[in-house]
Amino acid sequence: MTPHCLRKAFKSVLRAPTKNGGRLDEGTQEFFMGHILPGTQDEYYDKDNIEYHREEYSKLDFSSDEENIEFNGGEKKVSDKLVDEEELSDYLERGWKFVEKIGDEQFIIRRGEDS
Repeated sequence: MTPHCLRKAFKSVLRAPTKNGGRLDEGTQEFFMGHILPGTQDEYYDKDNIEYHREEYSKLDFSSDEENIEFNGGEKKVSDKLVDEEELSDYLERGWKFVEKIGDEQFIIRRGEDS
């Protein structure tokens, strides 16, 4: 496993829904990746708020898709997935629904209860 693979996997976790179904804001995602925030955002981002970052990090869901499928009375709940541009058409052909574009090359797709 290369450092690039680890960073890509971590970036996917940052962009995916959190344990409570929300999402991290883009500034926090970029900070966790070690990036400098664009424009003047970097100057105003509170990098020293350790408790905030601990709380946000604890919301991340590191489980794999198979482990993350939840059942409610035998029925699958909605499941989101982050995919790269080259994977998108395959998933859409299999019935996944487009949710949101992240950056230039990644997309959030959703598999509903009937997929």
